[in-house]
Amino acid sequence: MKKTKKAIGSAGIITTVLGLTFYVFTPEQVDLRSHDVQGIVIHCAATPEGRKTDTPKAIVDWHMAPKPRGCGESVPPYNAIVGYDTLIWYRTWNSDSILNRMEVSWGSASYNICFFNICYIGGMNKQYTKAKNTLTQKQDSLLWEVVKSFKRTFPNGFVIGHNQVCKKACPSFNVPKWIIYHSKSHDKYNREEFNL
Repeated sequence: MKKTKKAIGSAGIITTVLGLTFYVFTPEQVDLRSHDVQGIVIHCAATPEGRKTDTPKAIVDWHMAPKPRGCGESVPPYNAIVGYDTLIWYRTWNSDSILNRMEVSWGSASYNICFFNICYIGGMNKQYTKAKNTLTQKQDSLLWEVVKSFKRTFPNGFVIGHNQVCKKACPSFNVPKWIIYHSKSHDKYNREEFNL
């Protein structure tokens, strides 16, 4: 019996921010055989909090270095990486609705052909013993700008955390709560509001 893809929004709406509607994600709303752009997955690099030697270039170099020194990947693993003070694009997207081979990155297994992958540096505590939401205010701002740009281009696209499609802590925070956090005004930055 053929499974029918559920309509986007059938699971509900998280919130609307600046005219951008963020939908509740369920796997049944995604067609994993299609190259149509269906969402963006947020990742963390799983690096210790505050370690300044971890740069977007260092993350990509490690992923592309031959095994056993690295992962041995042939292309950068993410479309973009948010560093401590900068955003570096490696595989940019265009405004058509198809995720072509020059836009595909390798961050989330079966979702790679229809989702973009964005990573921020951090995601682990300083001791490197457990996952931790380490987003700085600058990283948060850069990541939110990427998400808003994505939603303007692909209004029906999902914005999810890697942990919503895989049994991992990545990106070390709750993406739906993070989206709700950005729908409200705040006197000061408080990442505790969207922890796992």
